[in-house]
Amino acid sequence: MPLLLGWDLFHSPPRAGCGIAAKGQHLAFLNHFPAALLLGFLAPILGAAFLYPTVISFDQSQMLIALWQGWPIWTTALTLTLFSIRKPATLQGSGEKKQATIQDTGQTLHAFAFACAITSHWILCMSSLVSFTGTENSSSLPSLLLPHLPWSHEKPSSIGEGVLWFLQWDYSIAAAATLIWSVTLWLRATSHASVRGSGGTLVLQSAGWSLVSGPCGAAVVLMWRRHRLLSRYCRET
Repeated sequence: MPLLLGWDLFHSPPRAGCGIAAKGQHLAFLNHFPAALLLGFLAPILGAAFLYPTVISFDQSQMLIALWQGWPIWTTALTLTLFSIRKPATLQGSGEKKQATIQDTGQTLHAFAFACAITSHWILCMSSLVSFTGTENSSSLPSLLLPHLPWSHEKPSSIGEGVLWFLQWDYSIAAAATLIWSVTLWLRATSHASVRGSGGTLVLQSAGWSLVSGPCGAAVVLMWRRHRLLSRYCRET
């Protein structure tokens, strides 16, 4: 994830083209992403979690989990398939109708992304509160979110705990990279649109949104603000 986002920062222009057709086709393509993500990412893992053991066996649930590992491929393939079946509506109609459709599509995409981010964040927060019993083995929020330092002498007591530590580092690195990526794109957009802002305010807002919705949720908020800023700038120029 950090390599992918770093590549995007160094090779993407500071803003998307202002042409309505270009932005409309791009968003019309991404408009199918929520459905593709539900089918290619959530369906296999939810099936493995809720269908076992009443409907499927343990081996079948493991096969679903193995199938789930290729979710980027399935999601991309489903997005391309849905896009080829349903032609982009943003390329039809008058200019005002196109612009309204673009705004609605962007709002839907960012709302879906924010819902996914804040749901997972609060599930994690609530699980730490529910499991809190004051005992030594209780799961606190810092122990669920913060990964163990690699140079510490503590070793995992089981394979499951080791997997948890790995997933904590995986999430922490990906979430931090995503937040840095979104902050960088937001700063580029404000500089291009000649919008002045305070760095301290941006830090406080990012920290606040990270507490409420997690780092990924804060990144979604910044990207949605960037989209609105550039859309308004393109209309005025």
